[in-house]
Amino acid sequence: HETEKEYHNICGRILSLNLNLERTLNFFLSNYFVYPQDHKTFVLEDFLIDSNFRKRIELFKEISKREIEYKNEPFNEEETKKLVNLMIKVGEVRNRIAHHQLDYDLKTGTIRLNKGKSIIKEEENITINEELVKDMEEKVQVALKGIMDLHRKIIEKRMKR
Repeated sequence: HETEKEYHNICGRILSLNLNLERTLNFFLSNYFVYPQDHKTFVLEDFLIDSNFRKRIELFKEISKREIEYKNEPFNEEETKKLVNLMIKVGEVRNRIAHHQLDYDLKTGTIRLNKGKSIIKEEENITINEELVKDMEEKVQVALKGIMDLHRKIIEKRMKR
């Protein structure tokens, strides 16, 4: 069935984007705590993989908050808040794809995900289409760039010491 193929293709692309974001966040966190890289960096990264994505985002947020309090220059409250919000939004879409019920609207030909409740509010639905993929691609690209820029600035600062 063509619609089902399209649904799985789109969901796979979104899950792949989320995985890329998760790996980049893991890289940032493990290198933040263990630098220069050695075997301990990778032990930490393996540990992070097993933790909840939301918890890793919270860890990033906490690191940012404390670094801002200590006036460590690469961290900027507005930028890190933006990154946290983007990561949360991407994670929420990923969770909905993984856990919500598929609904095919015969009238409109759209594929949506809903919570599977008997009464569904329209704003709770998420439409699975190319527009959603583009939105996720944009969010992930901004988040990846922000995380890597912050990582680069931290490394540069460490090298000046």
